[in-house]
Amino acid sequence: MTDEKTDNDSHALDVLTREAGLGEMQHGTSSPGDRRFAKDLVASYQSKIAEARRALVPEPAPIKKAPPIRPSLLAKARDALLAQLTRITDALGPSAQLAYRDLDGLSDDDLRRLIQTLDPNAE
Repeated sequence: MTDEKTDNDSHALDVLTREAGLGEMQHGTSSPGDRRFAKDLVASYQSKIAEARRALVPEPAPIKKAPPIRPSLLAKARDALLAQLTRITDALGPSAQLAYRDLDGLSDDDLRRLIQTLDPNAE
């Protein structure tokens, strides 16, 4: 019986609070202090939400400077670079996955960096 009485009391309080709030919205006035308080409260919560969102974002990976291109690759022409890239990808088989479908769009230095990345120890 106490639970039922508590539920009824809680419901009655909810109804009264809602009606009081609606009446205040329709007929009430706010002072400059009230508006300032409301703006400060909103800014405070927005700041806390932004801080919580930033905490969820992982730290960016540090940017590493690319090593210089090997002199042996710098000496090669585009045809030789494409041939070497073909040999490397054939040797790696299906585990070699490149993000480049059209190698014509890559510069010679891009090809050199790609070869150096795929086969860092070769000369």
